[in-house]
Amino acid sequence: MGKVYYYTEKDAVVPLGDKGELLQKIEGDFRTIKFRSGVRCVKRKRLSTSPPRLPGGFKTDDKVFAQDTCTKCWKRGEQGKVLGSKTPGTLWVRFSGGPDDTHDIPPVALTKKRPRSPSPDLSDSDLPVPKQLEQDLRKKTGLLVRHFQPRFHFSYTSSNARTMIRKRGGEGFVPPLGYTKLALNVSRYADDGWLGKKDGWHLVFHGTRCRPSIIKSIVLEGFKVNGGKAKSANGSHFGRGIYCTPDPQKAEQYAKDKPFVNRESDSFLVLFMCRVRPNSYEIHTSRHWLVKDPRDIRPYGILLKDIDM
Repeated sequence: MGKVYYYTEKDAVVPLGDKGELLQKIEGDFRTIKFRSGVRCVKRKRLSTSPPRLPGGFKTDDKVFAQDTCTKCWKRGEQGKVLGSKTPGTLWVRFSGGPDDTHDIPPVALTKKRPRSPSPDLSDSDLPVPKQLEQDLRKKTGLLVRHFQPRFHFSYTSSNARTMIRKRGGEGFVPPLGYTKLALNVSRYADDGWLGKKDGWHLVFHGTRCRPSIIKSIVLEGFKVNGGKAKSANGSHFGRGIYCTPDPQKAEQYAKDKPFVNRESDSFLVLFMCRVRPNSYEIHTSRHWLVKDPRDIRPYGILLKDIDM
């Protein structure tokens, strides 16, 4: 067996961290490597004998377990092996189905320890009726009927989450299990290509306190750096901009301070479901993404989940 190398660049040629065996040294400081993704001729400076750090702090050949079930892809608790990273926000993982059973998965959907408890089994009866929830939210915030698109309201039940395509615009996506989405009217934008599943913008979440002025401002005017104020309410550790995350559980941390209370005095966490323009954001950790220009992030749904769920 030839010398083993890992690919260390982030590009479309070879996945970051892809492991391979040296086949041949070529004049001009090139190497022919038999990577797991295929045989490639690459520059020596793009190779290392040590695996690089991948999204979420993982490394090539790490053993991981799926935290949920995706029909025809993987099951909760199924063991996989990290092969590298094909996109900035996902890990390239091979599961037990063989060499072709590989998937691009957000790090937040994986764990290094097998989940012990079963995944929650949530049905439509466990979640509120979207129409009634919209009415209560409109009464609370002053938003109007025209600000929503009821035909796109959606309940993230267990069965719905299991069958969802786990990518948006080529980047990984974690379904916000237990949430009800109230779809927003986004007709103010010239086209809806940014919402496409295959070629659209990437999907993220933004948690917020449910103050009527905040919710209404985001829906009507979009996001503002620091909420339009001189100082951010939650700090700016990674710089100025709009903070978002591909992990709905991370977004919840910023929504617990002031939940939404409906007509029956039930409390709900409030998140915005958004799309971010590809290549416009900075990934500081697997759970902290930063969008510098507010025009590069667009809210298209309000997510609500019972705080006791």
